[in-house]
Amino acid sequence: WPLVGEADVLIEHPKIGQQIVELKSINFMDFRTLAAPKQDHESQLNLYLGLSKISQGVVLYECKNDQEIKMYPVAHDFKSNQRLRNRVSIILNRLEKEQLPTPCQDCRQPEICGSFQITEEKIQALTNEQQRYNR
Repeated sequence: WPLVGEADVLIEHPKIGQQIVELKSINFMDFRTLAAPKQDHESQLNLYLGLSKISQGVVLYECKNDQEIKMYPVAHDFKSNQRLRNRVSIILNRLEKEQLPTPCQDCRQPEICGSFQITEEKIQALTNEQQRYNR
């Protein structure tokens, strides 16, 4: 299964080379305490770096309230990238085999859990998507 996504910005500079910039907006309360990129944002950028074979990028946060900016450089981390790719692969394999966990007895979000049921239409859509990216 291919991992696909689209980086927000790709820059090329004669002195620093290519870098991917992942743009995020954030509210003031979170912005003021932000001292490093959020883990999920760093992981997202790391996947883009791995897929594009670019060694470094930046997570850029803009405060929604006053447009102040914070930027955090992120170097490609091969081991982290491989762990994320393995995790996605395991999830997709379980989807194919219909081996998702059963919903909790006291599930508070049955509308979400119930949507995990695999159907022929979902399998066909995933297969079509895979074939499209393998061309």
